[in-house]
Amino acid sequence: MSRSTVVYRGVPIWLFVVVVLVLVARNYRLRNRPGNVPVQFRPAPGSGWSRGNAVWVDDVIAVRTGLGDRSETFHQVTAVTTRPPEAEEFNDLRRIEEPVIATIQLADGETIEFAVARKHEGLLRGPFATEDSDPSAIPGIDQFGTAGANPNLATAS
Repeated sequence: MSRSTVVYRGVPIWLFVVVVLVLVARNYRLRNRPGNVPVQFRPAPGSGWSRGNAVWVDDVIAVRTGLGDRSETFHQVTAVTTRPPEAEEFNDLRRIEEPVIATIQLADGETIEFAVARKHEGLLRGPFATEDSDPSAIPGIDQFGTAGANPNLATAS
């Protein structure tokens, strides 16, 4: 079987390369959106950690996971508390520099745990950041607060 017959029988290599480049570009755009927080999360204590990206929209946190971040879930949040990881959790979170675990209370009564680097703790708390926290100390808060804002709408209201 020659090389040219393999290309005609299967998927052309250039199509495969294009698909991979599109996924990489999409992933890059999603990770650089205003207010984005790279997270590891688990739906219940004791379960495994999954990686994803989260962003706040009012009191709802949107979490994207999967290949090219194609799967997105939305959770309405009522409270956020943070704590340092325990010893066994710390081993599972070795990819995160100075990990902090946030327990997020959902409107339906369930909880989800998110792990982030300490530098992203303020972004993960989102609208539930304490009143004594300094917004200027939160990286990207200026972009998050004004992302998609229409200045004409702001002056009209």
